[in-house]
Amino acid sequence: MLLGFNKQFENPILRGTKIHTLRKHKRKPKDGERLHMYRGLKTPDCKLITNKKKLDGTQKVWIKICVFHDTGNAIKICVDGKKLTPEKITEFCINDGFVSLSAFIYYWIKEHRKKQGNLKVPFKIIKSLNCHHWTPFRY
Repeated sequence: MLLGFNKQFENPILRGTKIHTLRKHKRKPKDGERLHMYRGLKTPDCKLITNKKKLDGTQKVWIKICVFHDTGNAIKICVDGKKLTPEKITEFCINDGFVSLSAFIYYWIKEHRKKQGNLKVPFKIIKSLNCHHWTPFRY
């Protein structure tokens, strides 16, 4: 399975602090399938991060981020139909390679704006994704 990552995730993958990735795939990957992880896939800066990991399993993830004017942001994450506690949400974000919950939220807001244009707040980001693990850890 070929996986492309932004530059910011290269070191967390190599250090072992990023232990899964969120994807929406047309093809369902198989457990045990080798993961070919690249930085800057399909760019001149393309570089292999690692090809030593194998898919250890997949969980269904649902994310809802509400962006407001003055009250900050609210986030809900469900994994395999189970709502995560605030502590587990922070753990989830760190395990996904971010330094904090706010960095995770900012990343999704930036990605959403890139695809949807410059939106006025409030707005909601709702994602249904697959969490691909390369360690035995589960939520």
